[in-house]
This record gives sequence, structure tokens and C-alpha cells, in this order.
Amino acid sequence: MVPPGSPVMLYGLGMIGALILLVACFNFTNLATARAMLRAREIALRKCAGARRSQIVLQFLGESLLTAFLALVLAFSLTEMLLPAYDRFLQRPIALHYFEDWRLIALIVAIAAAAGLVSGFYPALVLSRFRPAPVLRANEAGHTGSSRLRSVLVILQFTVAIGLAIVTLVVFTQIDFMRQQSLGFRRDNVLVVSTYRRMTDAARESFVAELRRHPGVLEVAQSADIPFSGSEYLAQMRLPGHPEYLSMLKQLITPEYFRLYDIRLLAGRYLSDAHGEDRIKNPLPPDNDGRNIMINRAAAARFGFAPAQAIGKTVLFGPSRVTIVGVVADARINGARDPARAFTESLPPSTACQRFSPCNAAQPEPSKRRLQDS
Repeated sequence: MVPPGSPVMLYGLGMIGALILLVACFNFTNLATARAMLRAREIALRKCAGARRSQIVLQFLGESLLTAFLALVLAFSLTEMLLPAYDRFLQRPIALHYFEDWRLIALIVAIAAAAGLVSGFYPALVLSRFRPAPVLRANEAGHTGSSRLRSVLVILQFTVAIGLAIVTLVVFTQIDFMRQQSLGFRRDNVLVVSTYRRMTDAARESFVAELRRHPGVLEVAQSADIPFSGSEYLAQMRLPGHPEYLSMLKQLITPEYFRLYDIRLLAGRYLSDAHGEDRIKNPLPPDNDGRNIMINRAAAARFGFAPAQAIGKTVLFGPSRVTIVGVVADARINGARDPARAFTESLPPSTACQRFSPCNAAQPEPSKRRLQDS
């Protein structure tokens, strides 16, 4: 029900990759600058032989680019070796086609070249400004550049590394929290079969009965909507004597819905086909007076009741007076990011429902749960 891919996740991973690359550039710059003392005499002799500073800068930039491209070749080699293991981890194939994906390859090469130039630019300036006479006389580089800048780079490098470690810890904690968090309903091993406008009522009931006879099916239920669909059917409700209507989500279900999704009953009873007054008519005419509904804990709280206090209370459901016979636990049917919403739940109408065109907007859809090993 949710489109694949997340721009936030994609940009987040891109930023992490950019920070890791930045740490590598800082590290290369520091190491190249530190090696200046070992190459001081080489640079001094080249200058004595007539080399200009621009030539020395180009030499060291070329060495930086060569290092970056060698690292890129090593990265491609590691990618080819590790991709099969990563495919098994993700349980789906991921392939890098060098000729078909030439735009991606070109972008990677450009990033490697930019990293080589950026990380080698400052060392090239430092190494190319040595004065030959002092270096040859003292056999050392002397002041090789701004030690303050090198200290800043080291601080930035460790800052980014510590920040990435903290982010990793936070993400791990969030993933662990997400895995252990209960949404208030069972969501695994559920198969949804859409019968919207595809079956008559008699055919649907026959189909549901056939599913119940299957040995691999634990429960079958029908509902106007399913979890994670993102659709919303609203109902206006209020307490008698209160002028303000409260907007709540409406769900038309069959009694097996709560067992299928394992939604816990907090107070009262579940809806049942044995009680004729448990069935709401559609559309909502005034003759729904005396019918029964169920609500969740969030809806009871909006009415100002605890779950046990809401049982037996009369509320206005559209123009009709209906009675609350049960309160169930909150279920976050749109995922962990969506807070628990106020819900009212009722049985769908009988087969005469299809005579009314507004009923089609809430036509029940069967759902079934299979055993894990089926």
C-alpha cells in the first residue's frame, strides 16, 4: 500500500556517505602534509633544476588523483566481491552494469576525481612553496605550512567520526524500538482479497464459507477498509446535550475482524451476528436508533470516558441514537508514525445493502490469515 523508497532515507544515507568521504579527504590531507618533511629535499632539488611551482603543484595534484582512482578501483573490486553476500542479506538481486549504468559510473568517477583534487590541493600548495636553500642546508622542510589548519582538520575529522558513531547508535536504538513496538493488532500472515464490486453478496458469503473450510486458514473476516490502506471514512458523533460534533474514523466490519487482527477488548463485549441491533444500516437513516456500535480507547477518551464508563452510553451517530456496547484497545492501523485515531466500528448491513448506492463506498472486503507454515 506504500510506494517503495523513501526520499528522507535516501538523502540521509547520501549525507552519511558524504561525511565518510569528507573524513577520508581530511585524513589524506593530514597525512600528505605530514609527509612533507620526507620529500623536502626532492622538491628543493627539483626547484634547483628549474621546476616552477605550478609544475610541482600539478605533480602533487596528479599523485592525489592517482591515489583516488586506485582507491576507486579497489572499491569496485570490493563491491563485486561483497554484492553476492549483500544480495543474500536483502533477499533480492542487486547488480551493477558498468556499460548500461554509465551515467552512474561517470558520476562515481567524477566524485572520486573531486575528492582527489580537494584532498590534494592544500598539500600541493604547502609542498610547492619550500625554499631550496634552507631545505638543502638544514636537510629538513622547516615550517611545512599552517599547523593550525592541520589541527582544525584533525578536530573536524574526529568530530565527524564521533557524530557518525552517535547517529549509528541512535538509528540502532530506533530500529530496535520499532521492531519491539506493538501497533495494537496482529499484522503478519494476513492475506487481503478485494471483492469490491466484483461479487454479489451471495457469492461473497459463499467465498468466505469456502475459505473457512480450508485447513490452512485460521480466520476470515470482512471489512470496509484494511490496515495501511491510508483511506479514511469519517463519521460525525456527539454526546446528547453537547452541540459539538466529533469527527471519528468509521469502520464497517464483521464480528471475526477482532479475532483476525487480535485486537484486545477492554470493556463490554464484541459485536455479534446473534444481536440484530448490532447491525448498522447503510446509509445512515434515522431508523438506526437503538443500534449498537463499538469504539476504541481513543474515541472513549474524546467523549471523556474511561473504557468501562463508556459501556451503555448513548451517542448520536449522525442523526441516530446508538449505544456503545464495547471498547477495544487502540490500533495504529496506518503504521507506527501515525498516532492512534478515534474509531467507531459497527457491523455492515445485510444483503439489502446493495440496493443503496451510498453503501458501495463502504463495501466490505474479505481478509484471511494463513498459518506461518502454510
